[in-house]
Amino acid sequence: MNDKVKISGEVAPGFENVIKAYEANFYRGDIYEELGSSLCVYHKGQRVVDVWAGYQDQEKTKLWEPDTTICVYSTTKALSALCVALLVDRGMLKYSDLVTKYWPEYGVHGKESTTIAHFLSHQSGNPALREPTEADDFMNWDLICGRLAAQEPYWVPGENTAYHGSTYGFLVGEIVKRVAGKTIGQFLQDEIAGPMQAEAYIGLPEDKDSAAATLYKPKLVHEAPDMAELPQFLIDAMTNPMLDPESPNRREWRASELPALCGYASAQGLASIFVALAEGGSHNGIDLLSSDSIDKMTEIVSDRVDGLLGQPVNWAHGVVVNNLALYGPNTKAFGHSGWGGSFVCADRENHVAIGFVCNQMGPDPIGDARTLPIIDAIYENIV
Repeated sequence: MNDKVKISGEVAPGFENVIKAYEANFYRGDIYEELGSSLCVYHKGQRVVDVWAGYQDQEKTKLWEPDTTICVYSTTKALSALCVALLVDRGMLKYSDLVTKYWPEYGVHGKESTTIAHFLSHQSGNPALREPTEADDFMNWDLICGRLAAQEPYWVPGENTAYHGSTYGFLVGEIVKRVAGKTIGQFLQDEIAGPMQAEAYIGLPEDKDSAAATLYKPKLVHEAPDMAELPQFLIDAMTNPMLDPESPNRREWRASELPALCGYASAQGLASIFVALAEGGSHNGIDLLSSDSIDKMTEIVSDRVDGLLGQPVNWAHGVVVNNLALYGPNTKAFGHSGWGGSFVCADRENHVAIGFVCNQMGPDPIGDARTLPIIDAIYENIV
């Protein structure tokens, strides 16, 4: 067993069992054993769990701190979806709008009928890039957006669903940029994270770099499927480009705005944003979204089998509605998880918001062995 890990932070009376579940992950003795992480939980608008433990690096030279951030991979998609929801709330766009209303160049080769909702629910037919692409090309925003606009879709928009793991960020981010007149990273800071004093970024500022933990690749890699058996969109999504899971440790990646892949956040930062959604749209005097806009954001627009994930997923407008039981017992809870183990979620009926981040990645594309026991422990105190 490792040396005893110090758990720092605060927990409200009655939630002590959550700390036991959280602490247990540091002594698993398997590929999910924690190095450093943080967990933040709100209930009925009050912060009931705010803890952190472990180290920012494998050499154990830097302790995890309350403001430590880490790349949250696809949990970033929830922040991107919230940016779009804010534009919808302000009447600046509709989910049903054609993409070509804001991005005329996109309407070629059968993509003319694509809507904003198709982007957010992974139905656009553009889950991958057809032109050979290097991972570092992702740091060239206009290059990737130009390729996505010019290429033929893999299916007629709206007729299939497959997770847009990398392309989602460029598609959604370009809409935000064209409608709001600023990049999605700047929009997040100006309109959401800044006002809510949340450590959450799409494009990590250089002065925040020292507070970012080092990300470590999974200790196990799942066996790759036989490519000969797969449709082209899956081959391209998995291999064009191949991603190094530790790329976010490079300053160039941290600085780049990658709204599907490389947001940086603390657990407290994630939860302090999503608590407003759990509480009907407002928190601490800040009105983030109307209740009606949250209804629209969480409306299920695709519940078919996802062609990449291999099971039915209740995709709403950029978030997952909880049919996979990732976010507690309430099927109406919603959120998003990221490769490696991070997640954020909100439950309006039970007034719960949770943020979790960690730097030792797990290998699973859906769910993580560390998070479900924590969520179960949280809900033992609530329902």
